[in-house]
Amino acid sequence: MISEAWDGLAASVATTDDPFPGGGAMAQAIRAVDWGQTSLGPVASWPLSLKAVLRMMLASRQPMCLFWGPELRMLYNDAYGPMLGQREGAALGQPFHIAWADVWHDVLPITRSALSGVSQRLEEMPLVMTRNGFAEQTYWTFSYTPLRDDEGRVAGLINMTKDVTAQVRDRQALVEAAETAARMLEEQRQNNRQRMILQRELSHRMKNTLSIVQAIVSQSMRHSPDMATASDRISGRLSALSSAQDILTESSWVAAEVSHVIARGLAPYRDGAERIRCRPRRQDIGRPSAGPFAGDPRTGDERAEIRRALDGRGPDLDSLARLRRTALQLRLAGERWPDGDAGRPQGLRLTADRAHRPRLFPRQGGAGLRAVGRELPAGRRARHG
Repeated sequence: MISEAWDGLAASVATTDDPFPGGGAMAQAIRAVDWGQTSLGPVASWPLSLKAVLRMMLASRQPMCLFWGPELRMLYNDAYGPMLGQREGAALGQPFHIAWADVWHDVLPITRSALSGVSQRLEEMPLVMTRNGFAEQTYWTFSYTPLRDDEGRVAGLINMTKDVTAQVRDRQALVEAAETAARMLEEQRQNNRQRMILQRELSHRMKNTLSIVQAIVSQSMRHSPDMATASDRISGRLSALSSAQDILTESSWVAAEVSHVIARGLAPYRDGAERIRCRPRRQDIGRPSAGPFAGDPRTGDERAEIRRALDGRGPDLDSLARLRRTALQLRLAGERWPDGDAGRPQGLRLTADRAHRPRLFPRQGGAGLRAVGRELPAGRRARHG
């Protein structure tokens, strides 16, 4: 039974012995070649199997080329021509290794496989070609299929191919764009996180500064005989406070000496030579340790970001944690503990424990001490000495 697909067509399909049917450019180019001067020999001597596959290839709009004979001479159709670039005119009839010299060693293994009778198909194979006079990265999806002669021996191969360079590059561009967008989003998240950490740190420091200013004004007013004296004391103490804050922008705390740091920090609260006495051994603050000390509630990244945001010049708890055999006694002369612990002068003692970690031993404290308590790990917070 004849398929209905043939209805009305059988009589109109002309028969021909021409191995190069049609009026395509490659059919005409193949006719013009003197094949008797090549290893393929005259067209009349070509095997029927070669002529059959050649007719099929020339009639197809799928880019195809075939390689036949001991030298694997090249034939191709019109659709394949643009893929040759500047080689299009000279490639016809050339041996495979000459026509595609720049990729010959890349495709040799799969060529040998096809010539052994095993078909091969590759997806998006990268090949660096110089078909247009310069090296370019290209990508190809193609198949190599064995071709047999009239005796059934493998005599060549046919290549059905597609240049997918544009598709691969478009996909790579999309991947790169997605990666760039992801990096930008991550940078934005990190920037937002750093900004929030900085805002919290600045808010904390502002509250502490306001508490200190309030205490200075309150104490100065309480212990001054008149407004003029109070004004002078407030002005002097605020100036001393400003001077104490300058230590945050001095060269580096790596070279700072402990007694100097403490003296500068306590300057706003002195109203007499004997009211506050500082008797530390000389001890330089060492270089900050690389990692956080045990129990630090903040992560290393948070502390590092705070130091960077504030120009990295302030003292940190890591530096103090490196003190060795240092005893600092700060006593407020002539005053008692608020709870009436008679005979015990109020004071603050800073010592180093066996692990060389500083401890604070105040009885109780206000906003400043609570701020220190938040910075120190729970195991080091203030307790009665």
